[in-house]
Amino acid sequence: MKREKDISQLFTAFINNTCSESEIDRLLLYFGHPESKEKLAQLVYLEFQKRQDNYPDEVNNIVSRVDLLLKDKIRSVPKKKNTIPYYWSAAAVLLIGLAVAVWQYRPINKGYDATSVQTLPEQVEEPSPGGSHARLLLSDGKILTLDGSRPLTDNYKGAAINCHNGQLSYVGTKSSSHAVKWNVLEVPKGGTFEMKLPDGTKVWLNANSKLYFPDQFATGERNVKIEGEAFFDVVKDVNRPFKVAVNGLHVTVLGTSFNIRSYHPKQVSTTLITGSVEARYQNRTLKLLPGKKVMLNTDNGDFGISDADIESAIAWKEGYFYFKDEGLATILQDVAFWYDLKVSVEGTLPNGHYSGSIDRNSKLSGVLSMISSVSGAKFLLEGKKLIVKFNKT
Repeated sequence: MKREKDISQLFTAFINNTCSESEIDRLLLYFGHPESKEKLAQLVYLEFQKRQDNYPDEVNNIVSRVDLLLKDKIRSVPKKKNTIPYYWSAAAVLLIGLAVAVWQYRPINKGYDATSVQTLPEQVEEPSPGGSHARLLLSDGKILTLDGSRPLTDNYKGAAINCHNGQLSYVGTKSSSHAVKWNVLEVPKGGTFEMKLPDGTKVWLNANSKLYFPDQFATGERNVKIEGEAFFDVVKDVNRPFKVAVNGLHVTVLGTSFNIRSYHPKQVSTTLITGSVEARYQNRTLKLLPGKKVMLNTDNGDFGISDADIESAIAWKEGYFYFKDEGLATILQDVAFWYDLKVSVEGTLPNGHYSGSIDRNSKLSGVLSMISSVSGAKFLLEGKKLIVKFNKT
């Protein structure tokens, strides 16, 4: 009982911004465990009970306050290896709990419609979250099925292929032929995969994405192509610039880390995390610095640089959904790709922009509850088909 009271006091102090650094550490560590979810929901409910007179405003205020506190905490942490991912993991769990609890424990005596959010019936089997799944299509037509839970070692025509714990390592043959032989790493819906290219560069592929890479990189440059979304951590080689081609956009780097998203056939975004990149479209070239992103719309020719939200760009790689002022179409697309769903919208999607965060290993019902709480959408699941409904106005 003493532990429960202590955590309750810590949570209240955290909400009121009176926690010391060590107390924040304890709180994040406690809520970093899945079994603490129910306790977190109870604590949030008690906080909201204190603020029933202006419930809608307080929901936003509490979540925003916690978000800012966590960001300040992260900025104050020394930049040591694996330190920031730990805090983000714990922070994401805390925010997830807040978002779910906002929906689960909202007051129902203040004029709110208890049926405004429709969850999945208990008897419906929910689609599982995605995992480490991919196919490797070799240049001669051979196909290797990759699964993060099953190691694979192959020496195929001189190419060393190793797969372990969701990471593929490929070292191609050193052929004297000048013909480029292209291989494809194909990640399906409901999948994600990491790959180490022949030069040591690491690539993370999101769901419904493809990476085209040669058996060996050429002497003067390293070229790859992608479809979908990928994060690159490029090994520096001043004699061989690394080039990524995607939907008419050509990105050139020496050694850097960046994210490319191109799910829409006419829209591409590149977010730079470290280093610098050069983005070229037709006869125009832009140089990108960390914290910036370049946007390309091939439909109208728009091509420019803007500020980037780093957390939003790389959240999928770190294992959670994180949306910041994002349109509902993009949010639903990412959820559909990860849970391997087909989305059908009844009515018209609202034009608003929404923010939220939740672990990508969460049940689908939890993700949909989070989306419902911010958008007012209702959901109906029929097998692999997700029907999205909105109240008529």
